[in-house]
Amino acid sequence: LKKFVLLRASLFVIAASVIYQFGRGIFLTMMPLFYVQELGWTDTEYSGLTGTAMLMGGTISILFGGFILDFFGRARAFQILCAAVAGLGVILAVAPGLGDVDSVMKVYRLLYMTLDTLIIVAFIAVAMAICAREVAATQFAIYMALGNVGYTAGSAAFGPLNAALASYEATFLVFAGVTVMAIFTMRRVSIADHVIRVKQLQ
Repeated sequence: LKKFVLLRASLFVIAASVIYQFGRGIFLTMMPLFYVQELGWTDTEYSGLTGTAMLMGGTISILFGGFILDFFGRARAFQILCAAVAGLGVILAVAPGLGDVDSVMKVYRLLYMTLDTLIIVAFIAVAMAICAREVAATQFAIYMALGNVGYTAGSAAFGPLNAALASYEATFLVFAGVTVMAIFTMRRVSIADHVIRVKQLQ
C-alpha cells in the first residue's frame, strides 16, 4: 500500500483534495452566516434553498457528470470546475452589492452546489483511476479520509480567519485563492504516467 500511496501523482492528488476541501470547509461554514446574518435571510429560506441546490447538483451530476468527465478528462474537469468555483468567490468579493439581490443569491447558491457536486465526482474519478488494483479499497479510503481532514480544518479555520480579515469580502477572496491552489496542484497529476508506474511496481 505504502509504495502506491507515496507515488508522485498520488501525493499530488492527496494535496489537491486536502486543499480543495479546506477551502470548501471555509466556504460552507461561512454560507449560512453570510446569508442569514449579513443578507438577512431567515433560517428557513436558507435551508430551503440549500436543499433545492443539493438536489439540483445531484441531478445534474447524474445526468451530465459522466459526459463532462469524458469530454474534458477527469483531472482537467476537476481543474475547470474549480476555476468556476473560484470565480464565484471572486464575484462576491469584488461586487458585494450583488448580495442585496435575492434572485442573484439564489442562482449563486444553486451554481455553487452544482459545481461543488461535480468537483467531488471528478475527484472521485481521479482517485479511482490512480488506485492500484491490489489495495484499491484501502487506497481510495485514504484519499477520502484525508479530504475530510481538510474539510474539518477549513471549517475550524473559518472563525479565526473571518475575525482576522474582518470582512466577508476578504474571506471570499481567500476561498478563491485556496481553490486556485487546488487547481495548480491537480495540474501536476498525470494519470497515464501514474498507471505505467503502478504497473511497474506490481
